[in-house]
Amino acid sequence: ALSEVLFSSWKPASMALSKGLRLLWKQEPAPSALLEARGRQDCLLLEAGTVATLTPEEKEEIKGQYEKLMDGYGCLGQLQLNSGNTTLRFLVLVTGCTSVGKILDAEVFKITATEFCPLQEETKEEDRVTALKKILNSGMFYFSWPNAGSNFDLTVRAQKQGDNSYRTGNSFFWLVMHATY
Repeated sequence: ALSEVLFSSWKPASMALSKGLRLLWKQEPAPSALLEARGRQDCLLLEAGTVATLTPEEKEEIKGQYEKLMDGYGCLGQLQLNSGNTTLRFLVLVTGCTSVGKILDAEVFKITATEFCPLQEETKEEDRVTALKKILNSGMFYFSWPNAGSNFDLTVRAQKQGDNSYRTGNSFFWLVMHATY
């Protein structure tokens, strides 16, 4: 999916343990979010169920319409929950993490807190969101940021590290989650 490609390649330019992502929000005329990363000039626009990369010029043209919602260490992706005839969408941000070490040149972090930012006006699925948040915040999920010059990917097995022709699959991780109950 397009959003998998965008989220998997879209990260802050460098990762010291600081919140390198900023989520901006506007409600009118329709809910819309901008996701900025420190050290990058472009940004992601999430609106009407789509994700697009904005150029620096496009970002500057509309950024004044948005207000800061929160900062985060990382973006896990877009969660889609089916609720009757509608689809509820949330942007899942990592808001708490601790460094657990390094593998090669990549710092590995344990996720300790997440926020689910609704990408629509109403949210009626609090029980499912709370359950998913509890699972993600359990200390069993990790992410990594490679240092400059490194292409280490925590989601790829060791035999495929450095193989640029290898495309990651969704058997080891998710970036766009689809949950149905």
